[in-house]
Amino acid sequence: MGERIEDIGLYKRKDLKRANNLKSIFKTIRNYLAANAVGITRDEVFAQQIINLIFCKIYDECFTRQDDIIKFRAGFEENQSKVKERIQTLFNLVKTQYADVIDNEDKIILGSDIFLIYIIGELQLFSLSR
Repeated sequence: MGERIEDIGLYKRKDLKRANNLKSIFKTIRNYLAANAVGITRDEVFAQQIINLIFCKIYDECFTRQDDIIKFRAGFEENQSKVKERIQTLFNLVKTQYADVIDNEDKIILGSDIFLIYIIGELQLFSLSR
């Protein structure tokens, strides 16, 4: 049976797939950002932002029960500001949990919510913790 349109992007943790080739996914994300992001031109800035989001994704996978819907997601036609707010909440938890790795002053800055949604869309189906 198919998935309802309004359910697209509402993934339970147990439904996440093992990623076989993260290198190609990260390369795709980097190339998309390099081609489209205005004001961010250096690879180390892209890398830091992607790392921040990877920490959010891993945190979500580690602290979400198997049958619960993950927070690191972007639902079909979901309001971009709600997605950004949910990810920012995750990032604040990451900064608290991993204060020895992530500075409290670090931010998720991608220039546009569209870029955030794109990265989430590329990663949301995969489990990074498996």
